[in-house]
Amino acid sequence: MGCGLITKSMGRAWAATTLFCLTAWVAWAGAARQFELESGPAEAALNEFAVQTGLQVLFPTELTTGVETNTVRGHYSVREALDRMLSDTGLSANYNENTGVIEISRAPLRNETVVRLPPYTVEGETKAWRYAKMGNIEVLSACMDDVTRRVIQQLFRLDEALGQIIPPDLRFRSDTPDIYVLHSDADKAAVPQELIDRLKQQEGKVSGTNNLVWNIGIMNSYGFWDMDSRAIYFILNEGAFMVGRLSIRGDYLRQLLVRRVPAMPAWFVEGVLELYPTVSLEPYGATTFAMEIKNRHKIPGGLVRVAPFVWESTDATLAIRKGHRPELMPLSELLGTPPSTGTAAYRAWQAQAALFVRWALDDARKGPEALWQLVRLTDTKQPTEADFKACFGLSYADAQADMRRYLPKAIRREFELKPKQFAEMPDYNLRLASELDVSIVKGDLDRLKIGYVRRFSPKLTKRYIEQAKSTLRRAQGLGDVSARLSGLMGLCECDVGDDLAARAWLEQAVAGGDTRPRVYYELARICFNAARVRHNNEALPDDEIRTVLDLLRNTRDEAPPLLKSYLLMADVLSSGRPTADEVRQLAGGLVPFPREVRLIKAVADLWQKQGQPDEARQTIDHGLSLVSDPADRADLIDFREAMALAGVPDEQPAGAQ
Repeated sequence: MGCGLITKSMGRAWAATTLFCLTAWVAWAGAARQFELESGPAEAALNEFAVQTGLQVLFPTELTTGVETNTVRGHYSVREALDRMLSDTGLSANYNENTGVIEISRAPLRNETVVRLPPYTVEGETKAWRYAKMGNIEVLSACMDDVTRRVIQQLFRLDEALGQIIPPDLRFRSDTPDIYVLHSDADKAAVPQELIDRLKQQEGKVSGTNNLVWNIGIMNSYGFWDMDSRAIYFILNEGAFMVGRLSIRGDYLRQLLVRRVPAMPAWFVEGVLELYPTVSLEPYGATTFAMEIKNRHKIPGGLVRVAPFVWESTDATLAIRKGHRPELMPLSELLGTPPSTGTAAYRAWQAQAALFVRWALDDARKGPEALWQLVRLTDTKQPTEADFKACFGLSYADAQADMRRYLPKAIRREFELKPKQFAEMPDYNLRLASELDVSIVKGDLDRLKIGYVRRFSPKLTKRYIEQAKSTLRRAQGLGDVSARLSGLMGLCECDVGDDLAARAWLEQAVAGGDTRPRVYYELARICFNAARVRHNNEALPDDEIRTVLDLLRNTRDEAPPLLKSYLLMADVLSSGRPTADEVRQLAGGLVPFPREVRLIKAVADLWQKQGQPDEARQTIDHGLSLVSDPADRADLIDFREAMALAGVPDEQPAGAQ
């Protein structure tokens, strides 16, 4: 057995934890094992990790000062366990193939000068919660009823307005309800003073002084995302809000765009985001809204106002006003692979992408529908000039000439977009929230806060975990546990790294009929990892493989599709003897994820093992027709060549058709 070592390197203290001299790549990359790692100081946790794995871990000791790692309990590969253990701690792990050592380094974090803590509420200190469900949104509110109704109205109208730029099918969509939790800023329970005091105290112990300068604040809204859902937390000044309006932040809009499945083209995402600072979403149109208007049919709808365009910068825009005409890149380049970020070429590309989107919304012959039709085409193919002409009725050259003529007008002109007819506000019932309502809606929000706090203030993570579990258990004492609540309890245990505790809750949720995609995915993952450990990472029995596959098939019935589900399905099929029909089911994942190289290679590899090289080659070739990143294309070409050299297996696997 080895021992812990402290050595000096370049004047810095390093901790190297060794149990055995031999480090195996396979342990890092794939083989699952049982982990029992409690949260705690990072240096001690990394030492314990090395003891449990028998692998060598190297890190500068100052990196771990004041850092708390996460609990990891369950069956994981070394990489999965380390990723969970270090998630949102500011640390990352990499395997050095040359030395066989796992190296810990600082992960890049957003440069924040202000600690923004999402508030938590102490049970019993908040006024009675109110609950409403309208369509696919759920609202839990501690605000006055008039304020709550006004928020619901504006959410509906803002969505209507946003639809004039980005229709619903081109945004993130989930069958799991969006949740909104509303608090009044007069409710002192919404201010995390206890947590601020705790953070100061802990930092003071680490630094040896309590005279630190603190800049800690609370934002008036937070957006939290799970792989299949989203949650929004509002802190409202109720009086001011009655004469104010909600808006959609640019960072939230980016998430709506980049999380959409299938992925949208970069020119559309960046073009919309570059244009968005000049866009105003008006939830009540041009009409001044008064709360005295009680008839919902008289409430005006959402529209969009777009201010004059800004080309790259104020100076560049002024130059256009004086007659300068910047060069526009050919549309074939604009709609292709973007330049490297941070370069002058990228900035020019962003500006032209925004101009193209604005032109399509405002001035193009066929209007916004042509733009959206072109974006939808990218779901299944790389559009050609013929496709562009079918959408816009113009060639690339004619469209570019039109955009060149439009640019001087764009920097002077405002315009407005609104639906032909405003939608009717749906009915909903605002009522007293039950314990189950609070457990589900606020519990899901509290669960999602954990990851945020881990990143920006990891020392407070434990307190937020306790809060989330307390909220989720709120309905338990009354025996009021639904399948959905069981699923949330299971996901909370997954989020904090306790697969052993999560499994029973997830099984209860599935048995009760919970349809949330992530519930099925997490249970499938836990079952598969446990089976691999049970069978010492050898081939799994068919019945255990079928159990996992049945769970994964359920993830396809609800939106959004989960890439992790298809990648796990590929691992499961590779561990057994899949049928051709099962490989086709996996290949179905290339519809929502047509450019995902890992999935393309997995499907092609399984077709090759089925003795169907034509299917394998067609899968790679179709991927190459869609993938534009040079490194990804080179990877697929190398893989295709390796398959060709390997040839067809002598024996087809059982079940091949």
